[in-house]
Amino acid sequence: MGFISRLERFDRLASTQAVVRDWLAEGEDEVCIAVADVQTEGRGRLERVWQDRPGSALLASLGFRPVALPAAHGWRLSAIASVAMLGAASSLLGPTADRLALKWPNDIVAVHRGRLLKVAGVLAESSLKGDRLATAIVGIGVNVDWPRDDYPADLAESMWSLSE
Repeated sequence: MGFISRLERFDRLASTQAVVRDWLAEGEDEVCIAVADVQTEGRGRLERVWQDRPGSALLASLGFRPVALPAAHGWRLSAIASVAMLGAASSLLGPTADRLALKWPNDIVAVHRGRLLKVAGVLAESSLKGDRLATAIVGIGVNVDWPRDDYPADLAESMWSLSE
């Protein structure tokens, strides 16, 4: 398959992050990617729950073996992914792209009526071998096409989607 050693799409699963973690533990080469339409146990930083609904979000995790990267620089993976996600989302929005911003360290937010509303997030995790990274997983979740009227009640005041 070339650059990508494994790419699988799932209709529904617990977590793309968990799938890629298992693949790497089993010896899968980098770069391996799991994409899902729905995650039943999606999560963000600090064990926060990531909610989604079918057809509304981009949910993916990418697995790497960045053995040349010192552990002290591992934070750069999520930083790079966050900046890249902001750039990609901004390129989709055209004239309204200036409403998007990076809320450090890992959230893409929309500025709406003076408030920051979460559109996307990045979750990175890694394992070490000595002072180097052995594996790294970067998970992304983007609310792409989720109508505001359908937001979960507990998140309606803090989330947004690219389509909105």
